[in-house]
Amino acid sequence: NSAKEVAEETKKSRGEFTLLNTVLIRLAHTVLSAVTRAFREALAEMKNVDSALVVVRKVSDASSAELLALKERAYEVGAAYGVLASDYLNAVAEMTRAGYRDQAGDLAELATKLQLVGDVSQDVANQFLIATDKSYKMNGNYQKLSETIDKLNEIDNNFATSFEKVADGIGLLAPVAAQANV
Repeated sequence: NSAKEVAEETKKSRGEFTLLNTVLIRLAHTVLSAVTRAFREALAEMKNVDSALVVVRKVSDASSAELLALKERAYEVGAAYGVLASDYLNAVAEMTRAGYRDQAGDLAELATKLQLVGDVSQDVANQFLIATDKSYKMNGNYQKLSETIDKLNEIDNNFATSFEKVADGIGLLAPVAAQANV
């Protein structure tokens, strides 16, 4: 009788051990897969950052030291706002193309904030800032553009419209409104 109980207990222990091993192997595989995926995504982003820096260099003739500082800022902005550093650098390139070489970094950061606040795409944010700045002749003034975003965000929050609709319309309306001193 006791030999039978020992045999059953041994069989039960083997089953539990096999189940535990299976669970541990699957867990290890899941963790390893997640780490590998994160590593691949980080490498891809590093390549995207380098590509974006090449574009910035082409449109701005920035020095190596300026590009290095810009790269560091890109990672800082990315970490602060939860965006990709390459997206910030793409915004820098767009602002530089629009003629804001010295203010491009600040305006790109403002565009990044606008994306989050207004829930708009990078393109919409960039075009809104550029159109507003050109129409109202703000000369890339960070403070004035930031105040404009705050006012439009207030409209978005208090009225039945979206920031994206306002941003889309501002490109058409701003030149006329600026001439009318509105």
